[in-house]
Amino acid sequence: MAPRFGTLTERTVYFVDVRFMNGDVLLKEMQRAFSDKYPGVKTEFRQKRGGYAEDDPTLWAEIKERGGVMVMAIGH
Repeated sequence: MAPRFGTLTERTVYFVDVRFMNGDVLLKEMQRAFSDKYPGVKTEFRQKRGGYAEDDPTLWAEIKERGGVMVMAIGH
């Protein structure tokens, strides 16, 4: 696991969907709840390109460049 940040101030929390059976529904609900609890933290919902096991270097680079934090999930 990656090291934990002391604060989410000036970071973007990315909710990343891998396009697997309604994972987007779960992540959008998580994003809404997170935004309600932490209104000062920016959130982004993204869908990863390709299938679950495929790489998305453009998205990973964006998250890294913005000092972002990622929540990625699959659903059923």
